[in-house]
Amino acid sequence: MKSTFRWHALALALVLPSIAIGQVTALPPDQAAQEYYPRTHAEAGYTPADMVMQDGFGRTGIFEILNLTPYTIRYTTSSLSDQTDRERHLNKAFMFAPVGLPSIIPPGATGSRGTVGIPGTHPRMFVLSWNDYPGTVEKNPLNWVVQDVDYLNCIDRLDPSTCTKQKMNVYLGLWLSRVAPPDPLKSDVIADIFNIVNEVTSFLAYVVDPLNPLGWWAMFSSTYTMTQDPGFLEQQKAPGDGRKMYVSTYPLPNFDRECFQKNNSATWVDSGHTGEPDTYFSCTPGTMVGESSDGYKAQWADTDSGPAPAEIVVLTSVVRGKKVNLGEHWLVLGSVPQVMITVMTATQYEAGTLMALAQSRPPMAGEAPGSIDLDKEKVVKEVRKFRDKYGIEGSRAALTVIAALAPSQRDYLREAVLTLLQRKPISKQEEKFLLDLIKQSQQFIQASRKEG
Repeated sequence: MKSTFRWHALALALVLPSIAIGQVTALPPDQAAQEYYPRTHAEAGYTPADMVMQDGFGRTGIFEILNLTPYTIRYTTSSLSDQTDRERHLNKAFMFAPVGLPSIIPPGATGSRGTVGIPGTHPRMFVLSWNDYPGTVEKNPLNWVVQDVDYLNCIDRLDPSTCTKQKMNVYLGLWLSRVAPPDPLKSDVIADIFNIVNEVTSFLAYVVDPLNPLGWWAMFSSTYTMTQDPGFLEQQKAPGDGRKMYVSTYPLPNFDRECFQKNNSATWVDSGHTGEPDTYFSCTPGTMVGESSDGYKAQWADTDSGPAPAEIVVLTSVVRGKKVNLGEHWLVLGSVPQVMITVMTATQYEAGTLMALAQSRPPMAGEAPGSIDLDKEKVVKEVRKFRDKYGIEGSRAALTVIAALAPSQRDYLREAVLTLLQRKPISKQEEKFLLDLIKQSQQFIQASRKEG
């Protein structure tokens, strides 16, 4: 695996600017968000929303946040006492950000449900590093807030006419738990994550001229190409450089929800059932596949988080750093891991996953027994034909049709598409639902062309 990409990413980062259950916490919102931290992994093991990475050569990693939503993201709080503290000689352990953190991340899209990309959108990159003297800093939280998120407040989730549109701030957490997990390194998700992000960024049309791409898009495209190579996926599993650690990124549930209270280590409560362990596994967002792997998507069910957090989806992936053995010398420039965090709306994600079926790879050696070959699935064939015929216009039509579905129908859509992405068969009812959705998107395009 080539290491030059990750070194260029590092160089770019250095120059870029950068209570009881049922009660609402009395803390100010920013402080309440900072108090939230999933229960320590040393006590309870990893959750489905955790991914294993290394802390890199020199205990340093590159992070980037790409905001595809029509909302502004604002930095709020973190465990950093001084964001740019570079002092490594004092007798203390701390995390720091050598080039600072992104304070304001502007919207990446506009239009209904975020259908059109805003020119100039690019990932906000930053570097995190740790001073481990005299000990390791295990809990490292950072928080941003997604402002004025649109959500539907429904009397009946089956009936869109009972829903009213409202707005709410949604907090976004990044947690780095440096507890040296015993989990082996896996690579079974990153290719799918990049397929989905590629689809959404494509229908947002950030790149108008493919022959003159934006700098960040060229970097993203290079990584995307790497993730489609089975050899790269194998190298992702190989032991890398630095202490293994967990990373999680997802929206916080509403403060008045049980899942916020249970995951908040300051107000943890027991299960309330004799013989049942106190566990928060039911209080983490839904993920794709491959717990502790090299990528995941995180999205809440609104019954757990509240409807506003469920409208924000976070996709996270890591390109793990490796040292290159050159005999007597070690090439360390490629040993800095890169974590890509993409924030999008639920409807962008749903349209992106549907269109990503067109790029789905066949089963790989070592995958779970019974994995289906997506190339033979009728839904996948129809998505490919639809995408080839209509391109970006088709993706935007699908997004519009999906946005008009009842909340329960969107839940059904997500489950059906994720089942396929997991290389598992879907039911005949799910197949019919997806085929009807593609047909409705075609009809929408035809009607729009007549009106135009």
